[in-house]
Amino acid sequence: MIVCDLTRNKKQETFFYEAIAAVRGLSQNRYLFYGGAVRGGKTFVAITCLAVFCKMFPQSRWLVIRDSFTNLELTTIPSLEKLLPESSTGSIKKYSRSAGNWFVEFQNGSKIILSSESIHHDPQLKWMDGIECNGIFLEQMDGLDEKTFNKSIERIGSWTISNMPKPILLGSFNPSQNWVKEKIYEPYKSGKLKPGYFFLEAFPKDNPFVTEEQWKAWENLDPISYKVRIEGDWYAYDQQNLFIYTFNEMRNVAKLEADPNEIYYLSFDFNVNPMTCLICQHNEMREQIKILREIRLENATIYDMCEVLKAEFNPAQIKITGDPRGTARHSLSLSAALNHYAVIVDQLRISERQVELPQAYPAPAEEHNILRLIANSLLCRYPQLYIDEGCKYLLQDIRYITTVNGRREKLKEGKGGHLLDCMLYYFYTYFSNFIEKV
Repeated sequence: MIVCDLTRNKKQETFFYEAIAAVRGLSQNRYLFYGGAVRGGKTFVAITCLAVFCKMFPQSRWLVIRDSFTNLELTTIPSLEKLLPESSTGSIKKYSRSAGNWFVEFQNGSKIILSSESIHHDPQLKWMDGIECNGIFLEQMDGLDEKTFNKSIERIGSWTISNMPKPILLGSFNPSQNWVKEKIYEPYKSGKLKPGYFFLEAFPKDNPFVTEEQWKAWENLDPISYKVRIEGDWYAYDQQNLFIYTFNEMRNVAKLEADPNEIYYLSFDFNVNPMTCLICQHNEMREQIKILREIRLENATIYDMCEVLKAEFNPAQIKITGDPRGTARHSLSLSAALNHYAVIVDQLRISERQVELPQAYPAPAEEHNILRLIANSLLCRYPQLYIDEGCKYLLQDIRYITTVNGRREKLKEGKGGHLLDCMLYYFYTYFSNFIEKV
């Protein structure tokens, strides 16, 4: 038996009944979207809809797609397992938890199937050509490609059963500056949403389950991110198209001195040209963040960078972070089998334990927004965060790198310092918990 009380969140209740009417053919709606801010209850209401569809239509199939399987594990799967515990008598037949074959099967033969988008491995989404289902839930559409949306419309209703539901597409999203805004939000705001489309805005203030601790954590967000993610303002980013929009010269730039007794954190970005590294410090209590120095080598390799570093630093006093993709194999001058971090460990004569990379890194579709959110919140809200006035190229990146259609634009050749990524990687590794992972 499925037991779920949606009456405490009236918008969830409204969306649920709209979805039930649609799947039964009692309304013209076929594409139903819910969201517009964090913690509005998007995932839970959509999974509830799919679970009820499974009970209503024996042998039916419902697909859930998100950008990465990691994000499915962080959001969708916990909600699904909470709503449909494996011990649920009379409802659940079995769970299959293989990443390549994840589904929950009901006693009546219905299934909810989970899959990652996989567009970076399969740009044409050929894996979806064979999908047969009655409906699809696209979770966090703002992190998905528009091709996935179009392909989903093509595939819903393709699984034939005796008691056929109407084909239905559910979707959730937060404010973004991409195709979701153009295709759904702006027509909705202007009253020109296509026939068959339904959108219900939902915010944290609508959700009685948002805790005081969460509201307090959100106070660390910079003002624009708060408007976008908590208040659901789709146009806040348009007010300022700089990638780093909270930077303040008076607050964030100073002449710094290193503390010789503290660890030096070296953050790398492995550009083809130039090779870059930031030297940073923060103490154990993390009262202060200091970005002390930049190293930028033209026409150089990781070996050249290591030569500079090992001449200046005590191996016992450094820790390494940076581009998480630096663990991939590259055609380096000594061995194609080595990766950048293996070279750093070998050349600087340090322990592998001194390399600290985040265990989970944002999927490519989310990386831009998450790193931007963390950096702007830290620069705006962190009590003491300073960049040395001598970091010429980093400061150039901060002052001038912009975004276009929600994506970061590189500076013109000869203008960009290529140091911004070093700062973003350092922030993500050590300070992403400054705010709740929204």
